[in-house]
Amino acid sequence: MMKQVIRALIGIALMLAVVPLTANAAAPPSIIIDGKAFAAPKGEPAPYINKDDRTMIPIRFFAAALGVPNDEEHIAWDEENRTAAIVSGDKAVYITVGKREIIVNGDIVVMDTVAEIKNGRVFIPARYLAEALGCNVQWDNEGRRVLIYTPKYLENHKAMQTGSKLDLDDPWMTEAYWAKWKNKIDVAPYGSAEVLQQRITDARKLAAKIKIERDDKNQRFTVTIPDYDDRKLLVVLSAPALGTPIKPGTYHVYFKDTHPETNYVFGIGISDMQTGAYILYDLAVYKVNGEYKFFYGSDIQKYRESIRS
Repeated sequence: MMKQVIRALIGIALMLAVVPLTANAAAPPSIIIDGKAFAAPKGEPAPYINKDDRTMIPIRFFAAALGVPNDEEHIAWDEENRTAAIVSGDKAVYITVGKREIIVNGDIVVMDTVAEIKNGRVFIPARYLAEALGCNVQWDNEGRRVLIYTPKYLENHKAMQTGSKLDLDDPWMTEAYWAKWKNKIDVAPYGSAEVLQQRITDARKLAAKIKIERDDKNQRFTVTIPDYDDRKLLVVLSAPALGTPIKPGTYHVYFKDTHPETNYVFGIGISDMQTGAYILYDLAVYKVNGEYKFFYGSDIQKYRESIRS
């Protein structure tokens, strides 16, 4: 009898342990569009995971979040054929409920699940509609995020305009960046977008661990460089009175040591030691009109040119 009771208790405990995990697994991933979280308007059905384990989104509001005007001219519904039409710029997308195929500019694209109706709204997987509208789509498995970049956002992003790796403040943009700049002399050596993305990610993670504290009482900045793998990356802290220390540790940069002509206070660079020792992260601090200003990436060179002219 006692053994039966123990087995029953163990069974209940296992069920309680499994239920939350199942509920969490069914939750849809976050959807990030141009750096902002996507959510259906209040009162409208939210994204969900369907029976095929696909993240389904309401096409009208999702298309609107991607820049398609939310009106009948651009997003229309044909009740007789149960087909939604999304027309914007040079893109025309037709989605029929119950079918796996969508039509994109006259071409058939086969999805891995069917279009569905839920609470009066048409849903399809986020990736298919985003890519049909010319967006770049990435999947962050660790963070369970779908990251989407619209053509307009990419066109106006600094890294896409300058071609500088230093302006890649979001490593997930690397695929789009690579497609445009892969033949650039300091980009080509990486060989693939995946390699460059990993290097950028590592450099940005290390940069996030570097502590910079402004101490007005003692008239100085305190910079702390953490331990890191110098076979992969190299951190250089430069300042007029420090030289270029590169070992992990805590350093003090005093306001009084600001360069008298350029007003340069200090800078931090992180170089990739696995591929060409290219700088992947760059920060410089200058005293501008009595204020200490932080410059990043290609803005550093732009500022230096401005004070020379």
